[in-house]
Amino acid sequence: MKVIIDLIEDIQTVLNDERGFALTALALKEEEPEQFAPTWHSPIVHMSIDDEAKSLYLFLGQERPLQTGSFLKELNGFSNEQMMYELKVSYTQDENRIDKEVIGFGESLEEKRYFLFIDAT
Repeated sequence: MKVIIDLIEDIQTVLNDERGFALTALALKEEEPEQFAPTWHSPIVHMSIDDEAKSLYLFLGQERPLQTGSFLKELNGFSNEQMMYELKVSYTQDENRIDKEVIGFGESLEEKRYFLFIDAT
């Protein structure tokens, strides 16, 4: 399980606060023990915080993806308590909403994409 502060620290460390990376969800499938392969990816286009569920929901879509700069600016305005909220990626599949917890982070410097990993199963 990853929380908001984990995400902020990773972006600051790995990207040195680079502001122009597109946020992207990347679904991983375990093919062998501890061997993962990507199955699909999609832009993260919107976010919503849910204080009751103590979660930050990141929604997929076809619109322009959120950029690390504007995303970090919004996250930095959250309270200390909210920084410990769980990160979840939300999308619709067969008319059902799916909420997957974020299990890790990565980046593609060439493509200028910052990935949030979720389990494809």
